[in-house]
Amino acid sequence: CLRAGGIAVFNTFAHLDLPQAYAHLLATLQRELPHAVIHRPSVPGSRHINSFIVAAATPLPAMRPVTLTDVPEQHAGTLWDLLAQARPAADFAAGGRVISDAWNPVGFALAQSQAAFRRGVLEHAPPALLMN
Repeated sequence: CLRAGGIAVFNTFAHLDLPQAYAHLLATLQRELPHAVIHRPSVPGSRHINSFIVAAATPLPAMRPVTLTDVPEQHAGTLWDLLAQARPAADFAAGGRVISDAWNPVGFALAQSQAAFRRGVLEHAPPALLMN
């Protein structure tokens, strides 16, 4: 349960070449939490990456600078990039429908995304790692 004025944050993965499962998630989420943005780092060449949804029932407060400590140096740039890039969830929700017990095609849409992710792992993993 989210208290009045509360903000929910979801750590997700989205494959932008196969966006249908993500669009259904966003359509369903926005039915209850209509004010939502996506924070997603800019990682050239990567299509299936970590994305954060920030959502609330009321308008989200304006972004403001924050101080982060204990972030490993090699990740600091990516983290700041991610925080600076808030895009409306509607940018990713095209074609999404609210999921219910009566209508749920997500298994099929998600299977396509998972297969694409696994292909990417196989394409980029060192051959020695893939040997049995």
